[in-house]
Amino acid sequence: MDFKWYEVVNGENITQGDIILDCPVFKPYEIYKASDGKNAVNGDIEIIDAIVMTQACDIANGAVEDIILCSLLDVVEGDIGRDNLSEIKKGAQPKYHIISNANIDGCKMGYKVVDFMNIYSLSIEALKKVAAYNKNRLRLLPPYREHLSQAFARYFMRVGLPSDIDIKDILKEKREAKGGL
Repeated sequence: MDFKWYEVVNGENITQGDIILDCPVFKPYEIYKASDGKNAVNGDIEIIDAIVMTQACDIANGAVEDIILCSLLDVVEGDIGRDNLSEIKKGAQPKYHIISNANIDGCKMGYKVVDFMNIYSLSIEALKKVAAYNKNRLRLLPPYREHLSQAFARYFMRVGLPSDIDIKDILKEKREAKGGL
């Protein structure tokens, strides 16, 4: 079976898996106490390529005011080498997820890596305006959208244990149970 990776969309309608190019995000670099005693922040606005990670049902039902975005890294222009691409594709680097290239209805994009370590949020109203400026943008389709969502969940549900099981101990116990040395 052949499944399309993307469809081309226009306008303000936003859902999970939408590719948003040239998206402004705020990156704070300093937090301090203002003269009135309240916390204040200094930061920069950066322009990134992003993908919408907020669940489609939450967006459709109006359950969220802010949309979660992850940055997209360009495979060709980025620092992602062949070995890293292979590891990412196998799922051995859970902080990344690779999505396919596209050339549909004049909408062209190279292979991208979704970077789960760089997460941003933007109000839904602001993102709708950015989306409307992005004429003919790509939307990731099922089952690839769900696969991305699952990878995102796996990255966040990782649990680091203070002490792990050493495979050598298991093999030693197994040999001892069989009467071996």
